[in-house]
Amino acid sequence: MIPDRTYPPFIALPLSLLIIFLLTSCQSSANIAVKSTSSPQRSATTEADQTITGGSPSGDVAGSDVLQAAISTSVDAILNGINLRRAQEGLLPWLVEPPLVDYAYERSVDMALQGFLDHTAPGAGEVDVLSALQERDYFGQAAELVFATQAPLQEVAQTTLKAWFSDPNHEAVLLSPELRFAGLGLMGDGSRWIVTLILVEGRL
Repeated sequence: MIPDRTYPPFIALPLSLLIIFLLTSCQSSANIAVKSTSSPQRSATTEADQTITGGSPSGDVAGSDVLQAAISTSVDAILNGINLRRAQEGLLPWLVEPPLVDYAYERSVDMALQGFLDHTAPGAGEVDVLSALQERDYFGQAAELVFATQAPLQEVAQTTLKAWFSDPNHEAVLLSPELRFAGLGLMGDGSRWIVTLILVEGRL
């Protein structure tokens, strides 16, 4: 079995010049746990996306609804777990924003379809997270955390939380008082799941 993998958090700081810090590499086999008031992850529309979400081109509506509900439950568990830990540290909970949820979901779908786990798509340059967020009226510091696991869907939240909080670099991002807005996307093919967390400091 391929071990679960986290990727170094990507952090962007909007100074006079864009500075990108890629924190020290961390590969770990792990398991983790968080809450979200986010809306359910969107259903895929293309045949390829239906394969990823577990749906079928003919449209198994009932099966798709059950899967989407299970994905939403996992997303909520991850966000709730992180916010609980933030509360224990005296920090405010994140404000979950639909535009950030959509962007995180798009990132997870992209990685799931193309079979990679990185802040950079194969054959492409570094993803400009800050520019993408500015287009959505966000500003300030921004971070992206990604995680891949072959755990069953019902264990993805616990596995993700354990992996992120086991690494000092990821933990520092999750407990940052500056990063206030969040969106989390989860997607996979039933055997491998990709979790993407987008964090940003401010909103216009």
